[in-house]
Amino acid sequence: MGKEFKLTENAYKIFSEEILRGTLFFSLSMILRKIDPKVREFAHLGNWLIISKGRSHGSRGYIEHVKHLKEVMHKTYDRRTVLLCERVDGEEEVPANVQAIVLIDGRDFPDVLAHVSVRARNLKVMFTVCFDEQLVKEMLGLTGQHVFFTIDGDNCRFYEQSPQAPITKSRSSQLLLALYTEGGKKVREPPVAPQAFMLMKDFNNLNMGAKSNNIRVLAEGLGPAIHLPKSGCIPFKTQEHTMELHPEIKAKVNRYIDRLAKIRSVKRMNRILYKCKDLVMQLEFHPTDP
Repeated sequence: MGKEFKLTENAYKIFSEEILRGTLFFSLSMILRKIDPKVREFAHLGNWLIISKGRSHGSRGYIEHVKHLKEVMHKTYDRRTVLLCERVDGEEEVPANVQAIVLIDGRDFPDVLAHVSVRARNLKVMFTVCFDEQLVKEMLGLTGQHVFFTIDGDNCRFYEQSPQAPITKSRSSQLLLALYTEGGKKVREPPVAPQAFMLMKDFNNLNMGAKSNNIRVLAEGLGPAIHLPKSGCIPFKTQEHTMELHPEIKAKVNRYIDRLAKIRSVKRMNRILYKCKDLVMQLEFHPTDP
């Protein structure tokens, strides 16, 4: 409503905050945050949630504190880095040359199957959530310093370390990414699907990924007493096929993508990607489309 009434951003944000602070939910949230460490202690949950263990010999780098992983996900760091993030939604990418990601606000964290979680595990990048305020303060106090992290069971240990100490370069995330990229070139291009939307009974290994096909396998293996929610999937190559029907939009998108390779500013990258998104949203779909 604030936007519709042309109020300044600061005005409607303060108004919304005051409304929330006047409810019981705010007080309950404050209480739960205070007792959360004790609840985790009594339940033997520990101070850490380990989403990705990273390298077997540990992870290390210069600590940098960021508000949101989204702000730096397209950045290439000149030196190995450990990110202390206040927020991670789950759809972000792991920045290049980042060895570890620590979410320091445990009130909201991504699922272990979120995109960023899977990417971190594939790249051997440590990804953890810290629930202890004292540990968070200790890590923030090391900002700019070279710190070594190691996973010990369900616990994470860290200490300041000399950057000149030996490191196993064969396991760096950049080399792993290059290895996966080279392997990806050998993957056969999937065929164009007969339909732009396919139901679960039509899922197959050529037109869908592993997640979709695993759902089909699960549904076929369950007994009649267990009902799995209905599923549908947009198959591979649907985007490419649709863009071919609109060559003028495709040409504009390709020009924007070519510009991305020459840009290092994350903000400029985001602006270009949003322009690509706006162009895609202009696509019109008709029942008569081939």
